Amino acid sequence: AGRGKGSSTWYINGSKTTAKEIREIVAQKYHISVDNLCTFLPQDRVGNFSGFTAQDLLLETEKSLSGSKHLYETHMRLIEAEKELSKGGNETERLAERLQTLQVENERLEREKERMEEREQAEEQMHLLEKKMVWLQFDQVRDEAMQLKKDKSQAKNDYREVRALLEPLEEKAAQVASDRQRAEAKFRTVDAESKRTDRELLKHSEKAENHIYALDDTIADLNEMDLTMKNAKRQVEVLNGKVESLETQLADYPSKAEVEKVVEDAKQNYQASKPDIIKTRNDLGRTKGAIHDIRDQHRQASERLKKIQDDRSVRRDRIFHREPKLGQVYQWIEDNRKEFRRPVWGPIMCEVNTKTKNAAAFLENHVSYNLLKTFVVECREDEQFIYREVREKRKLPVNTILIRNGKLTDRPQMYSDEKMNTLKEQHGVVGYLDDAFMAPDPVREALRHGAGVNRVLVGTDKTQESIDRHDLINYLTKKENGNGRDACVIFTSHLQQSFKYHIAISRFSGEANENISEVSPARMLAPGVTEEQKAQMQGKIQQLEDDLEQKRPEVEKLEASLKDLEANGQLMQARLVEAKKTLTSLAAQQQKLKGAKNKLRNAEATASADMGDRKKELVKDMMNRIKNAISSLETHNQCHGHMMTSTYTMAGVKINQDGLIAAERKTMAAYQEKKSESEEIEEKFNRISMQFNECRTKLQACKRQADEMAPLCDADGQDLPLKAQLEELPVESLEEATVALEDASAKVNSIDANPDAVRQYEARKQEMEEVRQKLEEETDAKDTKLKALDQERQPWETALENSVHKVNALFGAYMQELGCAGEVKLAKGDDGSGRRSGNNSNDDRAGNFEKWGIQIMVRFREGSKLQVLSAQVQSGGERSVSTIMYLMALQEMMVSPFRCVDEINQGLDERNERLVFKRIVANSTRPTKTPSDLTDHSGQY
Repeated sequence: AGRGKGSSTWYINGSKTTAKEIREIVAQKYHISVDNLCTFLPQDRVGNFSGFTAQDLLLETEKSLSGSKHLYETHMRLIEAEKELSKGGNETERLAERLQTLQVENERLEREKERMEEREQAEEQMHLLEKKMVWLQFDQVRDEAMQLKKDKSQAKNDYREVRALLEPLEEKAAQVASDRQRAEAKFRTVDAESKRTDRELLKHSEKAENHIYALDDTIADLNEMDLTMKNAKRQVEVLNGKVESLETQLADYPSKAEVEKVVEDAKQNYQASKPDIIKTRNDLGRTKGAIHDIRDQHRQASERLKKIQDDRSVRRDRIFHREPKLGQVYQWIEDNRKEFRRPVWGPIMCEVNTKTKNAAAFLENHVSYNLLKTFVVECREDEQFIYREVREKRKLPVNTILIRNGKLTDRPQMYSDEKMNTLKEQHGVVGYLDDAFMAPDPVREALRHGAGVNRVLVGTDKTQESIDRHDLINYLTKKENGNGRDACVIFTSHLQQSFKYHIAISRFSGEANENISEVSPARMLAPGVTEEQKAQMQGKIQQLEDDLEQKRPEVEKLEASLKDLEANGQLMQARLVEAKKTLTSLAAQQQKLKGAKNKLRNAEATASADMGDRKKELVKDMMNRIKNAISSLETHNQCHGHMMTSTYTMAGVKINQDGLIAAERKTMAAYQEKKSESEEIEEKFNRISMQFNECRTKLQACKRQADEMAPLCDADGQDLPLKAQLEELPVESLEEATVALEDASAKVNSIDANPDAVRQYEARKQEMEEVRQKLEEETDAKDTKLKALDQERQPWETALENSVHKVNALFGAYMQELGCAGEVKLAKGDDGSGRRSGNNSNDDRAGNFEKWGIQIMVRFREGSKLQVLSAQVQSGGERSVSTIMYLMALQEMMVSPFRCVDEINQGLDERNERLVFKRIVANSTRPTKTPSDLTDHSGQY
């Protein structure tokens, strides 16, 4: 065009017009695209045509196939739409990555929020327990007061009963003492009468004996006077010897006073030994009773120790105390085991037996509480049976997990043996959490499946040191083949604390995210009884055994003492009998000596008397002696009768006296015993009364304190909600409440206060919801765009494929005419198999349209393969032939009324040049098929 003198003037059918209008008529009405090499191919651009990329060749071909360029424009719109989808896909990926990051953070905050909720619940539990403890203390003091009141009443009744028994004993003791005194007085009277009669008896006996002796002598003297004198002399000698013998024998006896003193001493000693024997017997009975009590306590302590040594039973009782409904489920399963097809295990927390306290804490921290409460079944029928009978019929919550046939499956280890040995030797790793506990195979498989315990590492203090100083986390997460990183979980210890490291790997950045949490001591999986409790019970048993050993020498000493006392009493009794025998023998010897002396005196008198006068005297004396002897014997007989009566009376009185003394002692002993018992009961009554008064005061104080701290009723007497809350607490005694309060306090202390956790959690949750909503909007928009893209793609792709198919058929035929082979292929972005050939798209439904192209495949020699037309492979003549044949194949489908090709024959040999022009003439002179169709340019040249 230009300006000034060099400017051009444009005309249409003789009418002047502008260059713009000319361009519009050329482009829109005649569909002539000057910049399209398929329409205008200058000489210098023939080489460029064969150098087109498949993508450029497709675009140029599309431009020439329709006057409106709908194929080209549709292709451009598809490319732009795909780029927009790519941008939107990046935004979707960014939002998805942000959502995943927020989810990870939200999980951490949710756990923190749950911990805060647990802390709040524990604090609320503490407040309720503190309030309930004042009422439990009140109940305890009230029970003590009621018991003291009952004991006080019982002591009062006991005191009355003892006093009622004491008065008759006191009267009886007085009566027995009075009877004893009368018996003693009577005995003294009878004894005095007996002694007087004894003296009279002895007197008359001696007198009668003297008369008889004298009478014998007188008779002897009268019968044999001479012999009498001789005999009298011999008699004197004999009697002197007898008297001397009797005196000698009597000299060997102790005096009567000494013997009587021995008898009295023996009596007193014998009577004095009886209280010691009784006391020793009582002491021995009390000591043996104490030993019996110690043995009972020892038996009870041994049974208690045996019970607490059953750790699994104690732990199960503790678990079911905290989870009563779980205990009901367990008991139902135990009662109905014969109804199941295969064994049922659980709950898992009762089946697991950890090897250490740390192992218990690690396992309880890693495994969810719901999984620990789960029952393990080995077949689907048992699972359905439990669900139907327990959950539906009995309305009890129950969790089950199915492990087919209860088999333990082989699972790949997280680390190789070589790496695991390195972790153990250099970093103090003990092993997998799977190795830190013992459990049946189905339970172990459930924990592997539900909590992955076979992929969790257990470490020590050395492991914590490696994490802090030697970058152990990087070593753990790095894959052994060097391709990427893996997540991991490891427990460590440091001093008295334990920690859990949860390392997650980001799907997008590949970076490791560490989540470190402190591990609290185990509650459910902790041992049922601590070693301190066992040691305390063993110490108590040992103390009882020591007390028993200490009591045994005391019993042996008391038994020996009792044996000595009883032997000494028997010896004293024997001495008393012997002393009485000696006293009786002494009296008999004295009597014999006295009679011998009397006879000696008589014999001496007889020997010195005058025989003549003496005979008369003897006769006279004989008569007198006979008379006197008879009189003495009669008196002796009377005295003897009196003596026997006195003896019998004295014996009866003595027996009665001894019985009364024994009865008095027995009565006094019973009286003193009852009196002591009465004093003890009275003291007990006074002590209980004092304790009752103190307890009543304490009860009133507890009631006031409970009403102030935890009122259960309002001013109108209506129950407050606090009463129901306290009744729902699973504690029934002050001891249980104290333990529960300690547990709640420990739980509160184990969770650090974080008041912002809930706010952060809610804020993060809201942000997640916003991001999720944006992600859904982006996804919906993307789906809408993809749907629109698919709707526009299908007709375009169909039309394009049809066009390429026609071009391919003609091009192949034209090349065959030249003795060559050719093919035109549509190269799709997804290589025709539905797989994407590029990485720019973010959805498999996108076609990567920017990579779509047309490939011209040619072969000029027999035996060679089809190759893509390229300036680097084919010669200039081969490229020219291929180019003109391609343009001829497009002839029937092009909308442009004419095309310009400048010197296409350069580089062609004569044969190919002739064949090419023959083809051009044939295509240009073919009759028009549809004269009214402006796009049918057959026959035009």
